Amino acid sequence: MADLYGTAVYGTAVYSAASSPGKKRMSKFKRDPKDLAVVAKVALGIQVIANYAGNPAVGTVTTELADFTTANGALESANTTANNKRQEAIAATTALENADAGWNAKLEKLMSKTEDNTNFDKAKMETTGLPTYEPGRAPSTGAPAQVQNLTASSGDNPGEADLQWNSMKPKPRLFEARYIKGLTLDETKMEAGGTTTASKMTIPGLEGGAEYLFQIRAHGSVGQKGPWSDPARGRAA
Repeated sequence: MADLYGTAVYGTAVYSAASSPGKKRMSKFKRDPKDLAVVAKVALGIQVIANYAGNPAVGTVTTELADFTTANGALESANTTANNKRQEAIAATTALENADAGWNAKLEKLMSKTEDNTNFDKAKMETTGLPTYEPGRAPSTGAPAQVQNLTASSGDNPGEADLQWNSMKPKPRLFEARYIKGLTLDETKMEAGGTTTASKMTIPGLEGGAEYLFQIRAHGSVGQKGPWSDPARGRAA
Protein backbone atom coordinates (compact mmCIF):
# COMPACT_ATOMS: atom_id res chain seq x y z
CA MET A 1 0.00 0.00 0.00
CA ALA A 2 1.15 3.63 -0.29
CA ASP A 3 0.45 6.89 1.55
CA LEU A 4 -0.30 10.22 -0.10
CA TYR A 5 3.40 11.05 -0.34
CA GLY A 6 4.37 8.05 -2.45
CA THR A 7 5.87 6.10 0.43
CA ALA A 8 5.29 2.36 0.11
CA VAL A 9 4.90 0.37 3.31
CA TYR A 10 5.86 -3.34 3.42
CA GLY A 11 5.26 -4.81 6.85
CA THR A 12 7.30 -2.70 9.29
CA ALA A 13 9.73 -1.43 6.64
CA VAL A 14 9.24 1.77 4.74
CA TYR A 15 10.48 2.51 1.25
CA SER A 16 10.44 6.05 -0.04
CA ALA A 17 10.80 6.86 -3.70
CA ALA A 18 12.50 10.10 -2.77
CA SER A 19 16.21 10.27 -1.97
CA SER A 20 17.08 10.29 1.72
CA PRO A 21 20.63 11.47 2.38
CA GLY A 22 22.52 9.10 4.62
CA LYS A 23 19.95 6.31 4.25
CA LYS A 24 19.90 3.26 2.03
CA ARG A 25 16.88 2.83 -0.19
CA MET A 26 15.03 -0.40 0.47
CA SER A 27 14.27 -2.68 -2.49
CA LYS A 28 12.06 -5.68 -2.93
CA PHE A 29 11.94 -8.28 -5.67
CA LYS A 30 9.24 -7.95 -8.26
CA ARG A 31 6.88 -10.92 -8.32
CA ASP A 32 6.45 -10.67 -12.10
CA PRO A 33 8.51 -13.80 -12.88
CA LYS A 34 5.73 -15.94 -11.43
CA ASP A 35 3.55 -14.84 -14.36
CA LEU A 36 6.07 -15.73 -17.07
CA ALA A 37 5.56 -18.51 -19.59
CA VAL A 38 7.05 -21.84 -18.54
CA VAL A 39 9.96 -21.68 -20.99
CA ALA A 40 10.89 -18.21 -19.77
CA LYS A 41 10.64 -19.36 -16.15
CA VAL A 42 13.04 -22.23 -16.75
CA ALA A 43 15.54 -19.96 -18.53
CA LEU A 44 15.32 -17.37 -15.76
CA GLY A 45 15.66 -20.11 -13.15
CA ILE A 46 18.89 -21.38 -14.71
CA GLN A 47 20.27 -17.84 -14.75
CA VAL A 48 19.24 -17.18 -11.15
CA ILE A 49 20.78 -20.43 -9.89
CA ALA A 50 24.06 -19.55 -11.61
CA ASN A 51 24.03 -16.06 -10.08
CA TYR A 52 23.37 -17.39 -6.59
CA ALA A 53 26.29 -19.84 -6.71
CA GLY A 54 29.08 -18.54 -4.46
CA ASN A 55 27.39 -15.16 -4.13
CA PRO A 56 28.17 -13.75 -0.65
CA ALA A 57 25.78 -10.84 -1.11
CA VAL A 58 22.68 -13.00 -0.69
CA GLY A 59 23.55 -14.49 2.67
CA THR A 60 22.75 -18.07 3.66
CA VAL A 61 20.05 -19.43 1.41
CA THR A 62 21.32 -22.99 1.05
CA THR A 63 18.01 -24.74 1.74
CA GLU A 64 15.90 -22.32 -0.24
CA LEU A 65 18.26 -22.37 -3.23
CA ALA A 66 18.39 -26.18 -3.21
CA ASP A 67 14.60 -26.34 -3.14
CA PHE A 68 14.33 -23.82 -5.98
CA THR A 69 16.96 -25.68 -8.02
CA THR A 70 14.94 -28.90 -7.64
CA ALA A 71 11.72 -27.08 -8.57
CA ASN A 72 13.33 -25.52 -11.65
CA GLY A 73 14.60 -28.92 -12.77
CA ALA A 74 11.15 -30.45 -12.25
CA LEU A 75 9.51 -27.64 -14.26
CA GLU A 76 12.00 -28.05 -17.09
CA SER A 77 11.49 -31.82 -17.15
CA ALA A 78 7.70 -31.52 -17.08
CA ASN A 79 7.79 -28.93 -19.86
CA THR A 80 9.98 -31.18 -22.01
CA THR A 81 7.64 -34.13 -21.44
CA ALA A 82 4.58 -32.01 -22.26
CA ASN A 83 6.20 -30.72 -25.45
CA ASN A 84 7.09 -34.25 -26.50
CA LYS A 85 3.53 -35.41 -25.85
CA ARG A 86 2.18 -32.49 -27.84
CA GLN A 87 4.43 -33.37 -30.76
CA GLU A 88 3.41 -37.03 -30.48
CA ALA A 89 -0.27 -36.01 -30.46
CA ILE A 90 0.22 -33.79 -33.51
CA ALA A 91 2.05 -36.58 -35.31
CA ALA A 92 -0.61 -39.13 -34.35
CA THR A 93 -3.42 -36.84 -35.49
CA THR A 94 -1.66 -36.17 -38.79
CA ALA A 95 -1.11 -39.90 -39.30
CA LEU A 96 -4.78 -40.57 -38.57
CA GLU A 97 -5.93 -37.88 -41.00
CA ASN A 98 -3.63 -39.25 -43.70
CA ALA A 99 -4.81 -42.81 -43.07
CA ASP A 100 -8.44 -41.69 -43.19
CA ALA A 101 -7.88 -39.84 -46.47
CA GLY A 102 -6.12 -42.91 -47.86
CA TRP A 103 -9.00 -45.16 -46.83
CA ASN A 104 -11.49 -42.85 -48.54
CA ALA A 105 -9.45 -42.73 -51.73
CA LYS A 106 -8.92 -46.49 -51.93
CA LEU A 107 -12.58 -47.21 -51.18
CA GLU A 108 -13.60 -44.83 -53.95
CA LYS A 109 -11.36 -46.68 -56.41
CA LEU A 110 -12.76 -50.03 -55.24
CA MET A 111 -16.38 -48.84 -55.55
CA SER A 112 -15.80 -47.31 -59.00
CA LYS A 113 -14.18 -50.47 -60.30
CA THR A 114 -16.98 -52.63 -58.86
CA GLU A 115 -19.64 -50.39 -60.42
CA ASP A 116 -17.98 -50.91 -63.78
CA ASN A 117 -17.56 -54.67 -63.29
CA THR A 118 -21.18 -55.19 -62.25
CA ASN A 119 -22.55 -52.76 -64.81
CA PHE A 120 -24.26 -50.96 -61.92
CA ASP A 121 -26.40 -54.01 -61.11
CA LYS A 122 -27.96 -53.33 -57.70
CA ALA A 123 -28.28 -57.01 -56.71
CA LYS A 124 -24.62 -57.70 -57.50
CA MET A 125 -23.42 -54.52 -55.86
CA GLU A 126 -25.31 -55.25 -52.64
CA THR A 127 -23.35 -58.50 -52.20
CA THR A 128 -20.38 -56.32 -51.20
CA GLY A 129 -22.10 -55.04 -48.05
CA LEU A 130 -21.61 -51.44 -49.19
CA PRO A 131 -24.66 -49.15 -49.21
CA THR A 132 -26.23 -48.41 -52.60
CA TYR A 133 -28.72 -45.93 -53.99
CA GLU A 134 -30.46 -45.29 -57.26
CA PRO A 135 -29.83 -41.76 -58.61
CA GLY A 136 -33.01 -39.82 -59.30
CA ARG A 137 -35.25 -42.09 -57.24
CA ALA A 138 -37.02 -40.47 -54.32
CA PRO A 139 -36.22 -41.90 -50.90
CA SER A 140 -38.57 -44.42 -49.39
CA THR A 141 -41.43 -42.90 -47.45
CA GLY A 142 -42.05 -45.94 -45.30
CA ALA A 143 -42.09 -45.49 -41.53
CA PRO A 144 -38.91 -46.41 -39.64
CA ALA A 145 -38.70 -49.74 -37.86
CA GLN A 146 -39.20 -50.12 -34.13
CA VAL A 147 -36.26 -49.06 -31.96
CA GLN A 148 -34.61 -52.10 -30.39
CA ASN A 149 -32.85 -52.84 -27.10
CA LEU A 150 -33.73 -49.67 -25.24
CA THR A 151 -32.09 -49.52 -21.80
CA ALA A 152 -32.46 -46.96 -19.01
CA SER A 153 -30.11 -46.20 -16.13
CA SER A 154 -29.58 -43.49 -13.53
CA GLY A 155 -27.91 -40.36 -14.89
CA ASP A 156 -24.84 -38.53 -13.61
CA ASN A 157 -26.81 -35.73 -11.95
CA PRO A 158 -29.81 -35.76 -9.59
CA GLY A 159 -33.11 -36.21 -11.42
CA GLU A 160 -31.52 -37.56 -14.60
CA ALA A 161 -31.95 -40.85 -16.46
CA ASP A 162 -29.73 -42.05 -19.31
CA LEU A 163 -31.28 -43.91 -22.24
CA GLN A 164 -29.48 -45.93 -24.91
CA TRP A 165 -30.61 -48.11 -27.82
CA ASN A 166 -29.42 -49.79 -31.00
CA SER A 167 -28.42 -47.60 -33.92
CA MET A 168 -30.54 -47.98 -37.07
CA LYS A 169 -29.91 -48.12 -40.81
CA PRO A 170 -30.90 -46.10 -42.64
CA LYS A 171 -30.34 -43.54 -39.91
CA PRO A 172 -33.62 -41.86 -38.84
CA ARG A 173 -33.95 -38.11 -38.99
CA LEU A 174 -34.37 -38.06 -35.20
CA PHE A 175 -35.49 -40.10 -32.18
CA GLU A 176 -38.31 -39.07 -29.85
CA ALA A 177 -38.58 -40.07 -26.19
CA ARG A 178 -41.48 -40.28 -23.77
CA TYR A 179 -41.82 -41.51 -20.19
CA ILE A 180 -44.15 -42.08 -17.29
CA LYS A 181 -43.51 -42.29 -13.56
CA GLY A 182 -44.19 -45.67 -12.04
CA LEU A 183 -44.35 -49.09 -13.61
CA THR A 184 -47.71 -48.87 -15.38
CA LEU A 185 -47.64 -47.87 -19.05
CA ASP A 186 -50.58 -45.50 -19.62
CA GLU A 187 -50.66 -44.03 -23.15
CA THR A 188 -52.80 -41.11 -21.96
CA LYS A 189 -50.35 -39.96 -19.26
CA MET A 190 -47.00 -40.23 -21.03
CA GLU A 191 -44.79 -37.14 -20.89
CA ALA A 192 -42.56 -35.88 -23.69
CA GLY A 193 -38.86 -36.53 -23.10
CA GLY A 194 -37.37 -34.59 -25.99
CA THR A 195 -35.65 -35.59 -29.21
CA THR A 196 -32.12 -36.42 -30.35
CA THR A 197 -30.26 -37.47 -33.48
CA ALA A 198 -27.99 -39.85 -31.53
CA SER A 199 -28.73 -43.35 -30.25
CA LYS A 200 -28.66 -42.15 -26.66
CA MET A 201 -29.95 -39.29 -24.60
CA THR A 202 -30.29 -37.97 -21.06
CA ILE A 203 -33.69 -36.98 -19.67
CA PRO A 204 -33.50 -34.38 -16.87
CA GLY A 205 -36.07 -33.03 -14.44
CA LEU A 206 -37.22 -36.37 -13.02
CA GLU A 207 -37.94 -37.17 -9.39
CA GLY A 208 -34.73 -38.41 -7.82
CA GLY A 209 -34.86 -42.09 -6.87
CA ALA A 210 -38.22 -42.68 -8.56
CA GLU A 211 -38.78 -45.43 -11.11
CA TYR A 212 -39.98 -44.67 -14.62
CA LEU A 213 -40.90 -46.40 -17.85
CA PHE A 214 -39.31 -44.97 -21.00
CA GLN A 215 -40.00 -45.43 -24.71
CA ILE A 216 -38.30 -44.28 -27.91
CA ARG A 217 -39.49 -44.06 -31.49
CA ALA A 218 -37.75 -43.06 -34.73
CA HIS A 219 -38.82 -40.35 -37.18
CA GLY A 220 -38.13 -40.85 -40.89
CA SER A 221 -36.63 -38.40 -43.38
CA VAL A 222 -40.00 -36.88 -44.27
CA GLY A 223 -41.58 -37.01 -40.83
CA GLN A 224 -42.87 -40.61 -40.77
CA LYS A 225 -43.07 -41.94 -37.22
CA GLY A 226 -42.13 -45.49 -36.36
CA PRO A 227 -43.74 -47.53 -33.56
CA TRP A 228 -42.81 -46.92 -29.96
CA SER A 229 -40.16 -49.24 -28.57
CA ASP A 230 -40.82 -51.77 -25.86
CA PRO A 231 -40.71 -49.89 -22.54
CA ALA A 232 -37.48 -49.79 -20.55
CA ARG A 233 -37.57 -49.53 -16.77
CA GLY A 234 -35.12 -47.20 -15.05
CA ARG A 235 -34.58 -45.18 -11.89
CA ALA A 236 -33.73 -41.47 -11.90
CA ALA A 237 -30.54 -40.45 -10.09
